[in-house]
Amino acid sequence: MYGKEEWSRRPRTFIVLHMIGCREAVEEFVQQGYSDLALPYTASNLPKAVRGDKARKQFLDLQNYVLTPHAQNLEKEGEPHQNVQGSADNYFITRKELGHGSFGQVDHVVGRLSLEHFARKRISRGKSFKRDLEAIKSFQNELKTLKMLSHKHLVKLISSYTDRKWVGLIMKPVAECNFELFLSAEHIDQIDRQTCIRRFFGCLATAVEYLHQHQIRHKDIKPANILVNNQDVLLADFGTSHNWSDDTRSTSNGTSMGFTMRYCAPEVAVCAVSGMTSMSLGCVFLEIGTVLNNRKVSEMRSYFVAHGT
Repeated sequence: MYGKEEWSRRPRTFIVLHMIGCREAVEEFVQQGYSDLALPYTASNLPKAVRGDKARKQFLDLQNYVLTPHAQNLEKEGEPHQNVQGSADNYFITRKELGHGSFGQVDHVVGRLSLEHFARKRISRGKSFKRDLEAIKSFQNELKTLKMLSHKHLVKLISSYTDRKWVGLIMKPVAECNFELFLSAEHIDQIDRQTCIRRFFGCLATAVEYLHQHQIRHKDIKPANILVNNQDVLLADFGTSHNWSDDTRSTSNGTSMGFTMRYCAPEVAVCAVSGMTSMSLGCVFLEIGTVLNNRKVSEMRSYFVAHGT
């Protein structure tokens, strides 16, 4: 593959295409944004670069030779991405669901080999080529970001995998709840809550500062994407984060996808210039300040509805 740098970054895909006599088709995989992370494919989401019923059937059969038959490394930190031959669900015991949304779902799981506790984020693979490409791109973005980062107020990546149904991230810790629930939960003593959240201003600010130092902008900071664990906070959900290291300045132009209207800056909402995360973080700080003043976040929102912002 001399002179084909992008081809060499997809060795598993190239091997399968070579085996079925369609090695040139790897260029279409490159153009469409697919990497080896997308393996294994199904009949419905295999890219159209593989043409003809015979070739498509051969690809789906022969891809098993480049998959991981036993995914024990899913529980080990620092191992390469795992392309799982069967179902990765077989390697974990699911304890409970921690959250879900349009991105997929997060569960509390226990590794069958290590018996360690993990948070597993799974993004459902699309049943069509287009939807699968969207899922893979979001997954690739979050995986790339998490691999770059290590901070006490960010979730920690342990491993990642792809199987026929899901793309998944295995992370630590298993948080007690998200910050949205923590601010409103009736069972938490108000004095204890206020004692904790006074520290959270600095914790969240240092986490965002760390991201900016690494030229990463988290595009959806909100209480639901902040985790609370052992009276500490961690930023999570980097599926829509943006790396501006290749840009000429620390803002990005164009449409900002995946944001939450309530916590985004006005210019982001109208798809103009997507600035830094100061506005989103400020909105979170406003909710913290509301609770510190012995009022509820719901009261603050009702006030803004009645009187405007």
